[in-house]
Amino acid sequence: MRLSLTLVIGVLSLALLGCDATDADPLLPTRATLTLDEINRLNVNRQLVVNVQGDSDLRTPTNVSSDTLVLIRGRQYAGQIEFFNAEGDNITFALRDNADLVEVTYNARGVPPFSFVRTDSEDSYDADLDGIDLAVGLQFEIEVPFAFDRPLSSQGDLGIQVLEYAAQEKALAGEAILWSAFTVPLALSQPNAATEIERITGLRINLTNPSGGVTSGSYSNQQGLQNGAPAQPAIQLSNGTTYRADIELDGILQGEGREINLTGLIREEGIWYQAEYTGGSGLETSEITDLDRAGRPIGLSFTFSTRGGGNFSTSFPLRLRLYRYEALNGKDTGAEATRRVLVDLLIQLRT
Repeated sequence: MRLSLTLVIGVLSLALLGCDATDADPLLPTRATLTLDEINRLNVNRQLVVNVQGDSDLRTPTNVSSDTLVLIRGRQYAGQIEFFNAEGDNITFALRDNADLVEVTYNARGVPPFSFVRTDSEDSYDADLDGIDLAVGLQFEIEVPFAFDRPLSSQGDLGIQVLEYAAQEKALAGEAILWSAFTVPLALSQPNAATEIERITGLRINLTNPSGGVTSGSYSNQQGLQNGAPAQPAIQLSNGTTYRADIELDGILQGEGREINLTGLIREEGIWYQAEYTGGSGLETSEITDLDRAGRPIGLSFTFSTRGGGNFSTSFPLRLRLYRYEALNGKDTGAEATRRVLVDLLIQLRT
């Protein structure tokens, strides 16, 4: 894909790189690389690498191409940008060593707004020479919202500029020279569940009272808790008490035979999951306290209260439902056709 590139280069650029105007510049950038790692709780390394390549340099608008940066809605990324010369040597050190004179800026256009935060500063490279620790931009974090009010797939571009300042001009927001400036095609993609669960085989519920005391119950079925589980003794509760409930789940992923803890996965990919539950006559209203990245309920953590006075014996059914992307809005609409029940379990409670 062709890129629009605008660049002004001056003596300051050559001085910053340690060259004079007559040198064959070994630090001339001919390629830039963006590397982004998804931030998640699953210890899964999902990495994006985007290359921007110029035939001779990154200082002219001709013969420059770039991969498309595809970001998934509802995800967070930690990234960095690096520059290379024609020999393939990494020359980013020239920018790090002169971080007090350098600023990298990013401007996304044509897509729903998202958070783009530069996470490094002059102090990160021991380059804070004037006591004012300003942003550099060789490292950054991105958080992409779902933005359901926008088309689920959208395209735009990410403008990137490397600005050079004269001594002390950066702190004064003075005039800068463009050492490099290019545009990366940008696309926001609809999310897909990264991992498919074959079946849930174990569930533990921990009920914590206001004093910190915990009462628990465990349920298992190797054939899957969608078929329920053998009855367990009732969990003993107190009257007139509010409990915080936390659910942990074990199960088997498709294509794998071993049982693993799936709680973190379900929380990480919560847009696909929702626990629904109803209580017997001995329970007051309950409230889900964990939300997915779109701000909708998951249901692995919730609170409920027992009624005050008297004793009761009641059933508290907990149903965990899996939503594929076709039913992403099914968490709001309750669409039956595209959901699969992973857990259908009766938990006995008693005071």
